[in-house]
Amino acid sequence: MMPLILSLITATLFLILAGATYGAEALLSKAWIPMVFWGLLGSGVTVYILSEQAKQ
Repeated sequence: MMPLILSLITATLFLILAGATYGAEALLSKAWIPMVFWGLLGSGVTVYILSEQAKQ
């Protein structure tokens, strides 16, 4: 559960900092911002799934 929480926190912090740095308009117009956001979330989900499979 911890990887999911940490990835959600880091992805949210990334969006906040990206919005503060580049402006709210850039969150929708720049292609790399959503890719990084979903990559941060996806990495947490992947680590969680792998750790759950390792327990079995």
